[in-house]
Amino acid sequence: MSNREALTDRTNASSDNSRILFSSCKGETHTVRAGFKQLSRRLRTLYRTDTLESKDDFTLKSLSNAAAVVFGNPQQKFTAAEFETLKQYVGDGGSILVLSSEGGEARSNSNINYLIEEFGINVNSDSVIRLSHDKYLHPKEALIVDGILNRDIAFSLKGNARAEHNTRLSGSKPRPGVKEQFDGRGAAFVYARGATLTVQKPSVPFLATGQVAYPMHRPIGALWQGQAGGKLAVMGSVAMFDDKWLDSEDNSKIMDWLFRWLKQV
Repeated sequence: MSNREALTDRTNASSDNSRILFSSCKGETHTVRAGFKQLSRRLRTLYRTDTLESKDDFTLKSLSNAAAVVFGNPQQKFTAAEFETLKQYVGDGGSILVLSSEGGEARSNSNINYLIEEFGINVNSDSVIRLSHDKYLHPKEALIVDGILNRDIAFSLKGNARAEHNTRLSGSKPRPGVKEQFDGRGAAFVYARGATLTVQKPSVPFLATGQVAYPMHRPIGALWQGQAGGKLAVMGSVAMFDDKWLDSEDNSKIMDWLFRWLKQV
């Protein structure tokens, strides 16, 4: 059976909201076969991982039974028809995760910003560096300890299930009765070879560079959610979840939370 026939069979199967579809048809640097092997194994304990390998299968029918579609740093340009397919998929309640890298589009030759700009997100053509050496010697391997922008996310990363269920995408303002100022702590993560983001409404940033990385206090992760349930998440570092860095610090906890959020109804 060919890859296309296998994908068609899986697409025709009934959806159980557990299928994560990884694209490898846009020249991605990271796929389930290279770069995301550990990520794929980890996800398979809870979800069904699948691969979108052929551009011919880049259709709404192929995407429609996937709970989320992942693009691991695409290196090729999307067509206008593919953008329309993705917008319709999200409009129908689907979820998309876009992972980029340092240099943004200027380095990758992709045009993914054309899509995500419509949701208020842009990957910048820069690189995040740590201003002082600490646990990781390379300046582009930045250990960030104060980069969580959402109080509810910080609590859920610590195992607070109620906070996760009630996560609001409105920033870090305290809930009624909570007086202390949130300092962005709650999880330490390695942000490796990544870019910053520009984030505007209706999207909101949920991760930032904090005080020890440059540029300081810049968004590096953003979320959008539509009224019909569709979701978009953008990260400026694909390396943060790759085979080298997934198990570093709290990177895997952030990954776990992100995929739960993408699938949450």
